[in-house]
Amino acid sequence: MKTISWIIGAGGIGTALADRCHQRGETVTLISRRVFTEDKPYDQVQLDYSDELAIESFVEKSTLPDALFVVSGLLHDEEHGPEKTITQLETPWLQQNIEANVYPSLKWMKVITKQLKPTSAMKVICFSARVGSISDNKLGGWHSYRMSKAMLNMLVKNIALEWEYVSPTSSIVAYHPGTVETGLSKPFSKHIKHTIFNPTEAARHCLTVRDALTTERSGLLIDWQDKVVDY
Repeated sequence: MKTISWIIGAGGIGTALADRCHQRGETVTLISRRVFTEDKPYDQVQLDYSDELAIESFVEKSTLPDALFVVSGLLHDEEHGPEKTITQLETPWLQQNIEANVYPSLKWMKVITKQLKPTSAMKVICFSARVGSISDNKLGGWHSYRMSKAMLNMLVKNIALEWEYVSPTSSIVAYHPGTVETGLSKPFSKHIKHTIFNPTEAARHCLTVRDALTTERSGLLIDWQDKVVDY
């Protein structure tokens, strides 16, 4: 049977993931809050996934996927960027970061956990970031983004522990894709000295990690090289 993959978030990486999964012969559904403007040879679903009832309705009418990627996230917008000092932190911006970087994974996993069976074997990859690691933080700053990603990492760990009882053959990890050429990283790319991936390369790395994922690694933060990043 074909692998069923759902991708939440239709930005550069999400669309590249959907394209790559389709090329590999998987049954793909790309889900976005935005209106799709380009036809694709796989399902594209517009869904407001800030609405838990909308997620429940979608999941209840669908066959659960073998793999789910939560790719949506936020680092900056037209008015805000990562804070350089704590004095720049504003509570509304922190809340926006939490809503964008934590709530999608929280809401989807809350609904999906209700549908999982003890025999399910779902693989879930929630896009996080190395800067969400407390032990890896050597520079400080970026307060709202770092805190929201650290919160996401804790959520993933908690879900993994719960799934040991609910669905012991399913797994969930937080994932650091590296720096990718997308709108999220564009304002900062000129200051980056390490390798920057295009979305197609990022999708390929992510699928390599997904294919190798085992339940023993559930709950970890894993990077694009399939290496564990300490929390």
